[in-house]
Amino acid sequence: PDLELRLQVEEDTGEVVAVLLVADEGVLWTRAFAAARGGDLWAEARAEIAADTVERGGTAVEQEGSFGTELHCEVPVTGENGEQLVQPSRVIGVSGPRWFLRATIAGRPAKDAEYGAAFEAAVRSIADLAHACLPRSTELAGRLASVEHSVNKKLAH
Repeated sequence: PDLELRLQVEEDTGEVVAVLLVADEGVLWTRAFAAARGGDLWAEARAEIAADTVERGGTAVEQEGSFGTELHCEVPVTGENGEQLVQPSRVIGVSGPRWFLRATIAGRPAKDAEYGAAFEAAVRSIADLAHACLPRSTELAGRLASVEHSVNKKLAH
């Protein structure tokens, strides 16, 4: 799929807070968080995401995936013409020594492995960059902007 890179920027500070890859039939949203050593933010986040999904009338199931335990969700949504649809998503957590990366793949790439391969490769690239470059959690948000070139280069091949 053709992917467009977008950065979500905090208006007050101008700091990059999330990286998105957008395609016609899906999106990847990634965000990094500071984490205490030895904490398990992903287990806590999964429980919160699952509860929120169920509260909105959807389902959330834990499954083993490429990155370990993932959360596979389906949430009812209203389409452009008022029709009732289901929005699938795959929520992935990657933990570093003092940071945590949360990635959500939504739409067709959450269900179609072939279509979703580029999205999964992007998650892996961002996680690899974080592992290689980020000894301290505070550096991650500022470095997300440098992911653009790396991700675009890998997706072009």
